[in-house]
Amino acid sequence: MEANMTDIIPECLRNWLNSSGWTLTDWRLVEGTHQATVHECTVVRGLEERAWVYKELTMAQHTEQTVAKHVLPHLQNFSPHIVHVFEGAETPGILSVHGGPSLTNQCRRQSLAHTLSWFQRCAVTLAELHSRHESSALQWHRAGYLPSLTYAECSEWRESSFAIIEHEAKALEDVSGVHAATGEARRFRQRWYALEPLFQRSLDGRKTITHGDPHRGNWIVQDTDQLRLVDWEAARYASPARDIATLVQDFPEKQGAESIYTLYCQTLEQAGWDTSSPTFRLQYLCQLADALLMMMGWEYRAIWQQPASPWTDKWRRLLRCVRAIELSFG
Repeated sequence: MEANMTDIIPECLRNWLNSSGWTLTDWRLVEGTHQATVHECTVVRGLEERAWVYKELTMAQHTEQTVAKHVLPHLQNFSPHIVHVFEGAETPGILSVHGGPSLTNQCRRQSLAHTLSWFQRCAVTLAELHSRHESSALQWHRAGYLPSLTYAECSEWRESSFAIIEHEAKALEDVSGVHAATGEARRFRQRWYALEPLFQRSLDGRKTITHGDPHRGNWIVQDTDQLRLVDWEAARYASPARDIATLVQDFPEKQGAESIYTLYCQTLEQAGWDTSSPTFRLQYLCQLADALLMMMGWEYRAIWQQPASPWTDKWRRLLRCVRAIELSFG
């Protein structure tokens, strides 16, 4: 291993590379809006060369560490290959095969139709993940590897998003065709609180493994056309509506978003799930509202820093979604 790289990589990784006979030849930080520190690296051993990704974890990310060790090895058609999971180290982490470019990069500067085709493929992949591993998910849950989704675990994100919406309400007043006046923005939080019993109820029902955050930045394109999911820290035993809602909220056009959801439901129904029931509809609307709310907060902090067109579009969609819940189930 080159001396100038020895001191900059985590000790656990350095020791593992040495004991495994690998030599590190490249180590670079992955820029982006990641919550964790992610590095790409190149290693060689004899005539072999490998491109890997090392993700440093905090102690709060123990779920992702557990999922990487006990669950992802069984999901090789849905996740990049896990090379090693570092447990008990001062800096725990996950070493995986470098899968390829993200879907964000794949769709950049592409037409909306091209992006839609990728999102539709993501929808089918999610339906296959949910249906194929339903029974295994129950076993992983019982073994303590896959926790249940709770409403309370995202409370901090929701409150942050509420505060941002209220703070920026004045700027949103001029959004045409939407009652986004300051007063309505301030009342929105109370409308949400009134619906919390429904949000809690939506967590019941048939469950499977869910990724929890399958927006375009967490999909990678492997070998030019194979889709894989990364960043499994939000994986839970929950309704599959959770995942398709997160994917749908990430598509910017209404008709295309509806086609993504329809294709997902058709694929899941072929595997024996009832996606036309009131229960699944409630789960989907609640999860969609939650995803829109939290992504508004995340994108504002990490990307926009001020209300921008994609952000205000999510606000309009969020208002429609909450209204649909009120009218159908409130």
